[in-house]
Amino acid sequence: MTLRAALIACLVLLVGLLVPRAEAAVVGEPTVVAGGLEVPWEVLLLPDGRTLVTERPGRVRVIEANDVLRPEPAYSDPAAVKFLGMALHPNFASNRFVYLYVTYAQSQNPNASRVIRFVLDQNANLTSPETVFQGGIKSDGNHDGGRIAFGPDGKLYVTTGDVHDPALPQDLDSLNGKILRLEAPGGPGDGAAPADNPFNAAGESRLRRFVWSYGHRHPQGIDWDVCGRMWETEHGPSGEAYTGSIPNRGSRDEINRIDRGANYGWPVIVGDEARAGMRSPVVSSGDSTTWAPGGLAFGPDGRLYSPLLAGQRLLDFGIVGDSTTDRRELFGGAGGPGRLRDATAGRGFLWLTTSNSTTAADERVLRVPFDGAGPSPAALAACSTLPGGSGGADSNADVQTPVRISLKDALLRWSRRLRGVGLRGLARRGSLTLSRYGLPARALTIRLERRRRGRRPLVLAVARGNAATVVKLRLTKAGRETLRRRPQGLRLVLRATLRKAGGASSRRSRVVVVRAGRG
Repeated sequence: MTLRAALIACLVLLVGLLVPRAEAAVVGEPTVVAGGLEVPWEVLLLPDGRTLVTERPGRVRVIEANDVLRPEPAYSDPAAVKFLGMALHPNFASNRFVYLYVTYAQSQNPNASRVIRFVLDQNANLTSPETVFQGGIKSDGNHDGGRIAFGPDGKLYVTTGDVHDPALPQDLDSLNGKILRLEAPGGPGDGAAPADNPFNAAGESRLRRFVWSYGHRHPQGIDWDVCGRMWETEHGPSGEAYTGSIPNRGSRDEINRIDRGANYGWPVIVGDEARAGMRSPVVSSGDSTTWAPGGLAFGPDGRLYSPLLAGQRLLDFGIVGDSTTDRRELFGGAGGPGRLRDATAGRGFLWLTTSNSTTAADERVLRVPFDGAGPSPAALAACSTLPGGSGGADSNADVQTPVRISLKDALLRWSRRLRGVGLRGLARRGSLTLSRYGLPARALTIRLERRRRGRRPLVLAVARGNAATVVKLRLTKAGRETLRRRPQGLRLVLRATLRKAGGASSRRSRVVVVRAGRG
């Protein structure tokens, strides 16, 4: 460690000691948004205020902006065994692309699981299905993984389960028991292996070129922290004969921090067990407690939220660097919502789904508001000491590559954070802290603008900074007034300018945050 890095690490520790921990930023009890659902697996928030929900038996449902569940599905496939993860393309505002992870019968192995791209029409129906990845993911109807999400780098990440085969997670020529990373520009290049994937060197076999990390049993949720690094929840063993003869090897559910090319050990190591060249989790449930974590979401407060199926509650962790600082358990016990499967942050709320029955259509989508707190100073300060980001490598990874992100990728990350806080949340706060981790230490300007036909854009918020690891997007007077009135047909654009070396010219980029209606 260099002297500079050591000094920064000491500063991070000092900040953590001197600044009181912010309270967990969900307040109150969950309220029901919609009921009458059958195994709701994924919640996807649309910019126009509507919400898509996958039902595992093979349907995508629509919750209208007024919280009414539409009777007919947006899409269904009777041939499918399961609909699982779903994700909006980063350029959804212009291309309307939605991606869905679908599994079919085991008779279609080794191509039973695949990623399908759709176009969402103006009535929120999924149209024009096109398979963009069908590269050899097996299914056994159970350990399928199935979460998909776009990372801060604009790539599509896909989790796959071990389908109860202990040989597959450690086999780089199998796509099961892995987290995959795919190109998804929104066109013919969708589903290709990115050139900077860890095992995509010349001469490597086709399958391993898609692998981002391996040694996973049944990976569930994935999301990125305030520093742009991926975290994952994973189910531990539940009685498989191949877990070995070591006693008390059950339970041991995991929360992992994911690095490029890293091996997470299954089935060689479980839970807090350790072996050279393999990763142990940041947190494990231990050998006597079963969590069965579902999804994973980072809130606008920078905290990690994980809903539990077997644990029947919500776990809430403070995160600083690679460590948890505190933990809360919410909504458990008698009278609670029971088994919780998915967690999604957006529109100023944490959205959850229940999973108390595998057959009856009586499950619910819930939400609980955030209180407007931002990430802790210690969490933000820690970003400056971390050599990885955007799902990238760190000093302990098996495969190391310095990570730099483009200005467009940074804008996509900031726009997701802004959508997570919601316009009401931004109005309450007056400002929003944004991490510029992965960008060069040059003069940066960010503007949130309201586009108006035939008139100059109205600047609602501005952030400026040079070498700092974070910048504050602060509302202007016009921004405060606009968000207070909440006019109809609001179209917001986030713009950024990054001064090039020498200051002679600049790079510019923009992304649509809200096209119309609610934010």
